[in-house]
Amino acid sequence: MYKLLEARKEDSFTISLAGSLLNMETAVAPVLEFIKTNFPGFTEHGIQHSLRIIDYINDILSDDFKDRLTDVEIFCFIMSALFHDIGMTLTDIEDKEKQRSCHHLYAREPIIQYCEKYLGMYSEHRRIRDCVVFVCEAHGRDIEELYSDETFRKNDTIQGQRLRYGLLAVLLRTGDLMDLEEGRTSEFNMHLNPSYYQNKISIEHHERHLELTKYNYSPEGIEVGVKTSNRERYKIWNAWLKYLDNEIMYANTHYFQSIGTHDIKKLRLPGLSFEIKPDPGANFLVEEIRFQLDEEGALWDILTKNIYTNQTDYIRELIQNAIDAVLLKYYSDESNVLEFASPRSWGVKDRVYVLYSAEKGLLYVSDTGIGMSEEGIKNYLFKAASSGYKLKRGRSSFAFPAIAKFGIGFASCLTKADKIEISSQKTGEKKIKAEIEGKSTIAFIERHPESDITGTTVKLEVKNRFSFKELEEYLILTFRYPSVPIAVIDLDSLYRLDKSLCLLPRGRQDDYSIENILTVIQEYENIEKLRKSTIHKYQLDKRLLEKIIIEKQEDRKKSMLPGKIKLLTEAADPEGIIYARREEFIRLAEKAAQNDDVQLSKLIFNVKGEIELYMSQYPSFTFPIDNGRIMDIVDYELQCVKINNNFNTESIQKNRLDQKCKGSGILFIKTRIDKPESGIEWQAVNAFLFHRGELVKSLVKVYSDPDEENSRDGILGLEQLEDLEYETKLSYETEDSEDYYKSMTWQPYTYSQDYSAQDYESRDYTFNIIYCDENEFQILYNVSLYDFENSYPLPEISNNSFRFFQNDLISDNYAGEDLHIRKPVLYQDGILLNINPQVILPLGIGWSVCNLTADAQFDLNASRHELNMNIDAIESWMDRTGRIIQEETARHCIDVLQKIQLDFTVSSLIQTIEDDSYLARSGLRSMKEVLNRLI
Repeated sequence: MYKLLEARKEDSFTISLAGSLLNMETAVAPVLEFIKTNFPGFTEHGIQHSLRIIDYINDILSDDFKDRLTDVEIFCFIMSALFHDIGMTLTDIEDKEKQRSCHHLYAREPIIQYCEKYLGMYSEHRRIRDCVVFVCEAHGRDIEELYSDETFRKNDTIQGQRLRYGLLAVLLRTGDLMDLEEGRTSEFNMHLNPSYYQNKISIEHHERHLELTKYNYSPEGIEVGVKTSNRERYKIWNAWLKYLDNEIMYANTHYFQSIGTHDIKKLRLPGLSFEIKPDPGANFLVEEIRFQLDEEGALWDILTKNIYTNQTDYIRELIQNAIDAVLLKYYSDESNVLEFASPRSWGVKDRVYVLYSAEKGLLYVSDTGIGMSEEGIKNYLFKAASSGYKLKRGRSSFAFPAIAKFGIGFASCLTKADKIEISSQKTGEKKIKAEIEGKSTIAFIERHPESDITGTTVKLEVKNRFSFKELEEYLILTFRYPSVPIAVIDLDSLYRLDKSLCLLPRGRQDDYSIENILTVIQEYENIEKLRKSTIHKYQLDKRLLEKIIIEKQEDRKKSMLPGKIKLLTEAADPEGIIYARREEFIRLAEKAAQNDDVQLSKLIFNVKGEIELYMSQYPSFTFPIDNGRIMDIVDYELQCVKINNNFNTESIQKNRLDQKCKGSGILFIKTRIDKPESGIEWQAVNAFLFHRGELVKSLVKVYSDPDEENSRDGILGLEQLEDLEYETKLSYETEDSEDYYKSMTWQPYTYSQDYSAQDYESRDYTFNIIYCDENEFQILYNVSLYDFENSYPLPEISNNSFRFFQNDLISDNYAGEDLHIRKPVLYQDGILLNINPQVILPLGIGWSVCNLTADAQFDLNASRHELNMNIDAIESWMDRTGRIIQEETARHCIDVLQKIQLDFTVSSLIQTIEDDSYLARSGLRSMKEVLNRLI
């Protein structure tokens, strides 16, 4: 580049610039040697580094490109190359790490001083100075920040020659990144003086410069070949060359086309191609993570943005994969007798472990499952639309009932973690470790000696931290009845606790490596047992103190207080706080018996604080999610709630199948379905309104004019009544007719024979109405006859409705009875799905708690927490699973209704829910077909 400038010699200004550069090199070269003093062990940043930058740019620019550079641009570029690292020479900066990382900013003052002293002969030296300062500072800036800086777009003119700030910044940054060759290090000196190289990162940079196998550069292209035996150096090479590739891409697409002047819009820097390979003797492999198509053609594009949109999807995915790994180990072991396809029947004892440190932002999911081989990690973690489990069939009776259907769950982690580590051991194979850095497209895979423990552990450095409490709430909500039990551990609390209990090996309390986490998993139960035994005395003290407070607050028999407190304190643990202060308690209790309880209150307050302080030193750090069966959701098989004429609960009877239901009320019927051969666990409570021996959809309380002397009222059971006024009139005209009552589909209250139809004309009637809507028993108060007649069906006038059991008055005999309709929930493989099971079972009002596994699984969408709404998929599920649930529940309810002699129709059994989904429509249609077949 200097020769190019020297060859032009078009005028005295150009000749002067060339001469100034010779003097500049002579002045700067010895100064740059101080970099070695300030940063011993660093790669070469002296004058030779600067000259190589100039040569690289000269070699990759086409003749046309160089012709378009002005003399002043060549001068400023060479000067920037000489001065860009001069900030590292300053000796008065104490923070050397800051000096190293910000050396591009420290170049400003030396440049200013040099320009003032040696370039003062140019009247434009200040503008030259400003350009060189910007270009030197630019070489250390973030590329997006740089390209958005207005100064980057600045064009100046000096003595008729253009000076483009952005162009020179692009050239310096590119040349600096291109200095990859062996000249930046001294292999002999590294062997001769190893103590000189103390910085670990610097050593890796020195050694990487010795690993080039190919380096060609010209205006046609840049080719780089590397072989490395070290994983860290692979990362450095990969990051460095991607920086260079990105720099060239930005220049060619953003600067030359959009920002640069018109005469350089068609210019381009040569493209980069590079290949980095592990050396044949290296102990690691590299796997590319790509958005690609697998052999079946399933699309893997923009996955994490379009499918895994929930912030917690990745946690669920990791746990699901861990559960699958444990189940596959059981499935593959032929010594295990597995009678049914549902893994809930396999009696799995292994656990999945979820550990989290909120302080470090580290999440671990660990299992003792089948483990993964090297090929397993490649194919099932880093390849789109392929599952490692879905095709497994090791038994003739049934295929492996995998939770993971798509093999893309791991992708949900890639955008949620800054770093991912995986350690996996499969029986009979080497232990495999894999690591993925944030924003990287490569995974490093290392082979290690075989371990005694099979299974997989995944460690994530999460981007968006959350509290352990938030994790606990999410897991309790999402996971219930899993096929494999889950243990959740708060690492921060455990490590703090172990500093007191000292069960983990010394020095391991602050160790967050996967190896130590496996030690924690082995020891956490012992730590929890010791914690419980340690706090037992304080828990006893806490209970005793609560009893002392109750006794103290008892105003009656104060004279007995000392004796009672004496008995309580003597029952305390001899090593506890209360026992140690029992004599003080008794003495102050005697004062309290004489109406002087101030000191006793103060003692109680102090002891309570001591107990809380001790307890806080031994916090709970774990909770389980068990794989037990679904417990009874109610404590009855049949419950009959009688309602009196005032719409209050009159009585509650349970499990009385031998009694006929009379009067009015609500009947609750529980159904349990447990079919491990089909994968169905389902408990349902279906509730129905009844009135005078039959099921009804609503009950109406009729209020006549309260001012009338002979006013009467009553309850009506209404079935699709279209004209209440007409029917009520008719009841007065024909109430003596026995045939009329026999023909009625509903039975009105028997009014006094003193009233006629004419009496009805002049009376005011209001109604309280209990009806079924949106899977609730609702009640409307004080509905006028006009509103009722003109707004039927009832939901249209339901703005003032209330849930019946929230407003119902229950007699003291039944206080505490829970009569509310609970939230229905559906789990699949122990994981909550966003599906209302009532649309599958639209039978009365009620709720279901269910868990589906094996063949009963719904077909889910790719995110695995929502239903695949494909019509064929839904109909297939209804045929193989839905109708089993409907038939068993309907048959049981019909059997109960017949035993207690309640009449019913298909219409009175069915309860529709406002849901436009195809699943709801299919469920309703199928339910009607089942009932028509059974009745």
